[in-house]
Amino acid sequence: MKEENSNEHDLQLSIAEVFGMLFKTHREFVNNLVTELRNNVLPAAFSGSDQKRKKFGLFILDDMVEHLGPSYFSQEDYHMIVEHICSFANNKSASLRQASGYGIGIIAQSSGPAFHGKAEVCLSALKNVIEYKMPPTTEEKKAKVQ
Repeated sequence: MKEENSNEHDLQLSIAEVFGMLFKTHREFVNNLVTELRNNVLPAAFSGSDQKRKKFGLFILDDMVEHLGPSYFSQEDYHMIVEHICSFANNKSASLRQASGYGIGIIAQSSGPAFHGKAEVCLSALKNVIEYKMPPTTEEKKAKVQ
């Protein structure tokens, strides 16, 4: 079962990479894909408690921001994507916080003037990523390893 879950996770990450390449190289042809992802795939990825699926969803959102940018979406939709990426900045999962922090950097780099409307939210979220306070049990485990 663990091997199957690992294989599924690897497949999800590979699929996310393919989506990112499609967004980058075939922007004019991905409208139906983006619609399907936003209406069905991403809500399913974010609705459960599985961190690996959420990571998959964040990777897709990060690639949408990086390769499609704010001009591809309505202002409202783009702001919703930015808010969703930022919402994981204080997550207990280090991999989700990392994906959020990466996405925030991509937002700042790729958004141009659209960043001004979300700069405060992004900077606050990035601060949460950087200053995340580990639970005492995690700190104890880290101390034992060192």
